[in-house]
Amino acid sequence: EVHPNIDMDKTLVESFEKRDLAIAESVVVSDMMCSFILREYDKASKIAKEYLDVFEKNDVAGPAFFINIFRFFYGGLIAFDCYRRTHGQFWKDTGERSVSKFVAWNKECEWNFQNK
Repeated sequence: EVHPNIDMDKTLVESFEKRDLAIAESVVVSDMMCSFILREYDKASKIAKEYLDVFEKNDVAGPAFFINIFRFFYGGLIAFDCYRRTHGQFWKDTGERSVSKFVAWNKECEWNFQNK
């Protein structure tokens, strides 16, 4: 639990209503990432299926840009895990987009990826 006075579902709804996609993405990706880490794979894949395309189509740069890294990293891990189990094309495509994003970032700033 984040904090007893913070309702993450309400925060997510309000951020979408205000079209504040940076906040919405931070809430969703944090939930997706924690679900994957805690091995709640069904929950993680449900979040990924519902929201990854939304944020990819509306890629938001700005103060929360770092969350994109987590979105692509954990989204890719979830996608390849789901693809391994289901062989669904959606999951394969999502995983491949994540890998290609990291390849592009590596080309843009190779020295930053030498330790990763």
